Amino acid sequence: MKSFSLQPGDYVSPGMLVILPDECFPNIIIGDKKYSTWRYSRKEIPHNRYVDKRFPGVGFNNRDEVHILYNTALKFKEKKALEIGCWLGWSACHLALGGVELDVIDPLLENQDFYQSVSSCLEAANVLEKVNLIPGYSPQKIEELAEKLKYKWSLIFIDGNHEAPGPLHDAIACERLAAEDALILFHDLASPDVSQGLDYFKQKGWNTMVYQTAQIMGVAWRGDVEPVTHQPDPKIQWPALPEYLKDYLVSGLSRDELKNQTVEIKQEFDQPLLVPFKLNLINLICFPDWEQSEEKLFSDLEKVIRAILNYPDRSEICLLIGIDKIDEEEADNILSAVVMKMFMEEEIDVEKEPEVYLIGDLSSRQWSALLPLIQFRIEIENENVRMVEKTINLPSTTLDLLKSINFNNSIPSLSKYNNQILQLVNSNPGQLSRYEYSYITDVVVNRKSCNLLIFGVGKDSKFWMEVNQNGETIFVEDHPDWLNQVKANCPNIQAYLVDYGTTRKKWLDLLVQYSQGIDSLLMSLPEKITLTKWDVIFVDAPGGYSDEVSGRMKSIFLAAKLAFSSGNTDVFVHDCDRLVETIYSGYFLHDENLITQVDKLKHYRIINQDQKQFKRQNINHLFPTEKSSKTEISNGSLLLSQNHLLKAVLAFEESLKENPENVTALLELGKLSIKLEDLRAAKQLFAKTVSLERRNIRAMELLAKVLIDLKEYQEATNILEHLVKILPQNLSALSLLENCYRQIGKEEEATSVTNYYRDLKVGKNVATLPTNLSENYIAKTKPKRILVINNLYPPQELGGYGRRICDFANVLSKRGNTVHASEANA
Repeated sequence: MKSFSLQPGDYVSPGMLVILPDECFPNIIIGDKKYSTWRYSRKEIPHNRYVDKRFPGVGFNNRDEVHILYNTALKFKEKKALEIGCWLGWSACHLALGGVELDVIDPLLENQDFYQSVSSCLEAANVLEKVNLIPGYSPQKIEELAEKLKYKWSLIFIDGNHEAPGPLHDAIACERLAAEDALILFHDLASPDVSQGLDYFKQKGWNTMVYQTAQIMGVAWRGDVEPVTHQPDPKIQWPALPEYLKDYLVSGLSRDELKNQTVEIKQEFDQPLLVPFKLNLINLICFPDWEQSEEKLFSDLEKVIRAILNYPDRSEICLLIGIDKIDEEEADNILSAVVMKMFMEEEIDVEKEPEVYLIGDLSSRQWSALLPLIQFRIEIENENVRMVEKTINLPSTTLDLLKSINFNNSIPSLSKYNNQILQLVNSNPGQLSRYEYSYITDVVVNRKSCNLLIFGVGKDSKFWMEVNQNGETIFVEDHPDWLNQVKANCPNIQAYLVDYGTTRKKWLDLLVQYSQGIDSLLMSLPEKITLTKWDVIFVDAPGGYSDEVSGRMKSIFLAAKLAFSSGNTDVFVHDCDRLVETIYSGYFLHDENLITQVDKLKHYRIINQDQKQFKRQNINHLFPTEKSSKTEISNGSLLLSQNHLLKAVLAFEESLKENPENVTALLELGKLSIKLEDLRAAKQLFAKTVSLERRNIRAMELLAKVLIDLKEYQEATNILEHLVKILPQNLSALSLLENCYRQIGKEEEATSVTNYYRDLKVGKNVATLPTNLSENYIAKTKPKRILVINNLYPPQELGGYGRRICDFANVLSKRGNTVHASEANA
């Protein structure tokens, strides 16, 4: 074999033996990635993609990946090996060169041209005599071959059918036919369908690990064997592993490194808010007396909510309702009953609902931050005097006057700048929202003549100069053409050109270096900026929208440094729905200084004369950990509504520690798991809920949908059969059941459900359902039942706060109970 060298764009992990059989494959070339149409192709990885020039759309295992195969095969020299899917023999050649006795199964080998091409390449590499080429499909051919050859395989490479349930079926067959000391390799774990095969081995107790390669490889092993060690290419800024692989160890990385490199942080960074509510452009508050009679309380709440719902721009309203001397869950049940009653009595457009929050005791610091953001207190007939006193200086209005108020006049920014703000929002889509402009403007105006520093020039630069016309406004910009364009339209602007000298993809390296004492985030700024005491700093640049452009690491760092040296500074960071902005603002501006978040804008207030507070910290706290603070479950829904996903998870988990059978917490945590794309966790949570309450319709529906998403159709079928036995007219369950029957090959049952569903929808005498509906999956737990007979006013000790039985039913339903209604003349 001639001597070849690695091409630019090739990589082989250090410590691995290198072999280059390229001369044996006359049609192999470095292919153009644009020809790859597979949806899971990780084209962004800069390693060479090798193809046969006759078939440029299908790639071989790259140089990095085939050397994992070759070096693994060396450990199994002269032992039996199996390859499922060989394409044109590139991977088979590397396995055979490792010295194994290789059986290869691939349906393409039925084509004589393919068979001849593979054979000739293997013959050129002098390994054809070690390879048994077998046309056929797996897993059928695997079992047939094992029966014929009467031996088991020590090394297996699964790279066949990539569509579910193919990889899982291959894994099941191979697990049965693997030797006691065996190792299984997978290719293309970038596909969640392929990962099902590796998951299966993990569930069966095998050791498992993944290799961070272009398409991600996986390995499972048992007995007296060890996988090869692979070091991911250190020159590549590897993307986070897919969520479904997050629990796997990556070869060559420690657990701590794995956490930093593979945790895709979908949660907003876990920061306590001084204003723990998602406020809106218009914010109102009221304080009902929760100790008054039930009838009066319902009347007061209904009047307030009706007034809000009748307001033309109610989608811009946030209503805060103070609670005192009542449990939050109890208050929420009362409020829900009121709203349910209104929805039943009249048509309400649910897409334009206002935000409504219950607020209990806040600290004096929280009240100080909240009150300036509220426009009016709504006066009601029966008020809680003690709580009203907290807002004594807040303007108030009656319900009758509420509908005639022009709220723009009560919001300083909108009373003067509303037209300009609307014009900016409409001409600059995707930038600041109306609420964000309004919020920053009010802070700047309240500062009167202030020193305002803005990172980034734009179409709104002239607007900020006008808002701060009695103060000094200075801009920092890194894009020279954009700066010149803005200067042409705004000649009086004070703006400085800077060079950030880095790209967003280096955000983690820069932060690690900084935490270790390296001044990696410093950059040159004019003395005019470094020597000024800043009242307001707004970070909205550089772009930071992709890994290849400048990120906001240095601008956030410098904003924090300047704020701490100034001592009394409001700092705004925009685009905090993005990872870098969230992590860096949390690290440098500190949790305790966060006032609130408005849309994608975070507001910090630094009140500190001691610059020592601006210090280096350990970065471990930036990443999700297993530790959680004491949080009540009642806060979970609120935290979830504010998109504080991590906090919400911790709240529900804390509740489950106190009561592992808390059905509400299990359901909410399961729904959160779906949102975080952890379907297996959701499955476990919903299954536990169903085992506790076997007639919990909502839990069964959610469990069935998760099982379908996981392609576990048989289990989903069992759940849906049970659900349909309870509620034969549940159209959603019937539709899902029909699909499941077809997936598992029960066409007769599927047709029966289809006919039943069709007749049910049109109101005909319905066809019959399959008679063998199963209850095997559901634990036989005693259902909880409450019987209320001829009772217009349900008993308070059972939670019946409504004036009608339907309100009570809603309360029970919210608590996770299944409610059935019936009529009788007795």
